[in-house]
Amino acid sequence: MCTCPRTASIGLMPTPGSGCVAESQACLLLPGTLCDGRLFEPLLQHWPAGASVRPRIDDFERLESGVSSWCERVLSQAEGPMDVVGFSLGGLLALRLIALAPQRIRNLVLIATNAQAATPAHRERTEQHKALWHASGPLAVARDLLEQSQAAATLSPAAVQTVEDMAQSTPWARFVAQCELNASRPEGFTALSQWEGRLLLISGEQDPWCGQDKQVAMQQARPDAHWVSLPQCGHYIPLAQPERLAQALNAFFQFTPQGLALS
Repeated sequence: MCTCPRTASIGLMPTPGSGCVAESQACLLLPGTLCDGRLFEPLLQHWPAGASVRPRIDDFERLESGVSSWCERVLSQAEGPMDVVGFSLGGLLALRLIALAPQRIRNLVLIATNAQAATPAHRERTEQHKALWHASGPLAVARDLLEQSQAAATLSPAAVQTVEDMAQSTPWARFVAQCELNASRPEGFTALSQWEGRLLLISGEQDPWCGQDKQVAMQQARPDAHWVSLPQCGHYIPLAQPERLAQALNAFFQFTPQGLALS
């Protein structure tokens, strides 16, 4: 467990040589609904070579067997404490990990995440998306998600294509498991408040799903959390602004002696 003092700004991370850098091991990257490792490819292009935090992407294998089975598999694949970066649905799974095995998670980054419990609206939306898949296929679901998240204005055509391609590569059973997780998720504030690791929140100012109100709610559970709000950015942060996301992670994980200032 990292014992570095927490600070009010991501620009005030532990100095080189502190426990955070020396203890860094695996960093688990968790994508979102209808996403896979391609979501993080732009981010990994900015990941420093030789960084002590080593990224490993999980594509939700065995999520169809249940969240508990998935968590057990993930925890068994890593030795000792690990860092977790979760995007959207991946953030929900990250919250399950700190609830199940808080001592195993050292640092947590929640990107475009909502820690509130599921509501009937979540169930209704997931049922609509399953019906849309049956009627028109996964591409139609991806395009509906892009429209609802207002992502078109903040994503390049190539990034939009990536979202569509990832959706078409997602097996039906995995999508159903993702829908069930989203529609039945418990609140994550209790797990956050009881967990003792370092927390970074990253959101897009134009995200209609996981914007400022969702981040403030998590900060109330964890007043020591660092929060970065990215202007002119919607929900799909890893595709929309990978360089600025890399800067925030760089400062949080202390990849370099001074970190990279957000501008």
